[in-house]
Formats: sequence, C-alpha cells, structure tokens
Amino acid sequence: MEEKWDRIDLSTLWDFSNPALSEERFRAALAGASEDEILLLQTQIARTYGIRREFAKAQQILFDNLGYALHLLSKYEEALEEFNKALTEQEQGGNAQAIRVAHWMIAWTLRAMGRFNEALEIQLRLKRECDDAGEPDPHVLEEIVLLENAIKTTKKS
Repeated sequence: MEEKWDRIDLSTLWDFSNPALSEERFRAALAGASEDEILLLQTQIARTYGIRREFAKAQQILFDNLGYALHLLSKYEEALEEFNKALTEQEQGGNAQAIRVAHWMIAWTLRAMGRFNEALEIQLRLKRECDDAGEPDPHVLEEIVLLENAIKTTKKS
C-alpha cells in the first residue's frame, strides 16, 4: 500500500540556493495533492519564505496550515483563532485577494460551528468584493449555497 507521503519527493522540488524556484515547484505540486500533502507542501512554501527572510509571509502560511489542520480535526474554536491570526497578518500585508481568502476560511469555520448567519454575512460581502474586483470566486458561491440551505433546514426544524 502506498504511504501518504510517497507520492511527493520533496528533494526533487527543493533548490536551497533558489528558494523562489522551490516555492514555484511546491505551488505547482499543490494541484494534484491530497489534504495531507497540501499541508506538507504549504509548510515547505513557508520554509522558502523563511530562507528569504520574509518571516511575516512564512508565519501567515503556518497560521493557515494550523487552522486548516484544526478544522479537519473538528477543533473549530482553535481553528478560528488561527484563521483570525492569519487574517491579521494578511491585513498588514495589504493583498486584497489574500485578505478575502482569510475571511473565507473564517466563514468556512463558522459554518462548521453552526454559526450560519455570521458565515453567510461574510460570504455575501466576499461575493460583492470579488464581483467588484472582477474576480468571481466559485468557492464563495458554493459556500453561499451551503449556508442558505443550512439556514432553511434550521428554520424547518
């Protein structure tokens, strides 16, 4: 049986003399990666930032990874804390799309916690922001549908 980590050979992706190239390789490998492999690859991307002394970017990725892992473990309160830390880092960086992703992760976690109205409010705002930026996001639209259905189901109960 193939181990989870056998599909990705990190040694073929790393070029320690060129961390930016390594980052590109890790990002390309994300396309076909499993959830576990995504965490592994994102950690390597964070390492490339550390080597380049871009510690804020590295830290933000690690907050996201930790939040994502906690979410998968159904530790939603802890995940929410990490995603809020990631949001703070993104807001300091000023990248609008990265800030929207951080808000999406928070809303995604709120949905898992059953806090549907709060999550829907965030997702609707994200939809407007994405539309205004000319960058519609199918993940936002998918979450809106899931949240609207959850709210309808809750009202019927």
